[in-house]
Amino acid sequence: TVRRTAGRKKQTRHGGDGTAQTARRDSVGAATGEAACSPMTVQMPTWRLHPLEEAVCGASAAGVACLFSNPLDIARVRLQLTTGRLDGPLRVITRAVKAEGVVVLTRGLGFALGYNAVFNFARFGVFEVLSGKFEQDRLVAVYGVIAGGLAGFLSSPLAKARTLRQRAGLGVNGALEPRATALQTLRHHPFHGSLLWAVRNGGHTGIVFSMYSLAKSVLTKEMPGASTPLVHVAAALQASITSCVLMNPIDMVSTRMYSQALEVTYSSPLDCMRKTVAVEGVGALYRGLTANVLRTVPHTVITLSLMELLRSTLRDSALGCGRQGR
Repeated sequence: TVRRTAGRKKQTRHGGDGTAQTARRDSVGAATGEAACSPMTVQMPTWRLHPLEEAVCGASAAGVACLFSNPLDIARVRLQLTTGRLDGPLRVITRAVKAEGVVVLTRGLGFALGYNAVFNFARFGVFEVLSGKFEQDRLVAVYGVIAGGLAGFLSSPLAKARTLRQRAGLGVNGALEPRATALQTLRHHPFHGSLLWAVRNGGHTGIVFSMYSLAKSVLTKEMPGASTPLVHVAAALQASITSCVLMNPIDMVSTRMYSQALEVTYSSPLDCMRKTVAVEGVGALYRGLTANVLRTVPHTVITLSLMELLRSTLRDSALGCGRQGR
């Protein structure tokens, strides 16, 4: 299930007497057995997961992250839909629990799990196809934009249903009205607002994937003694915070456009942005930023860290030679 991207090569070592000894690289193990596992004699090839494996790993990792990030995602949605004075995300969650019970923390979780499974299956799968085919490191951001945009469009109906369920309680008739509306939107207007959501996720993925790759490379070089998990977490932190700050205006507009399944207020995303700035000021474009950061940062860190762990596990299983660098 793992494919090799490096061809067969020869590695030559010269002894003190000038004689040459040659070792051949084989697919998983060499005919000599232990020689294939020795880093002193043979340089291990570079391995990549199959795109389908990458997609499954991405969906699984994001699903686990979603279990922790859903309460803060509820706070993000409700803050972005608020037009009055803003409270902090923790106060929003506390008030929601008092009004709707502890179960509110799981509101929209089913749609959120479905969304993260579809979105990350498509995102990581498409990204692996593009990066494996062209193998141009400088185009990581471009691959991310393409993969994230396509995945965002495909998963948009579930993202919309998730938003409607998470904002439940803000409607006139309480929590029951949005539940029916969330299900109806999957049948009648599944891709309404999908283009803007594709733009949002294309930008988010391009930023996160490129900055994560760059930060991981720089941190590994500057801190050679740092543990690998620490490097992964630090790189994911930098990438996710940057993405939140840059993409929050589009995220806020997307949330308000999705919410129009309940009441039509804006004719287009540009109309939404124009009316929001006119009534609430430019700062309104960053409504819910704190909740967005508190939700996206751990979600991204957990997703990317689990991805690295799953990749390492599958690679080690295929190589059968202990842990080697990718």
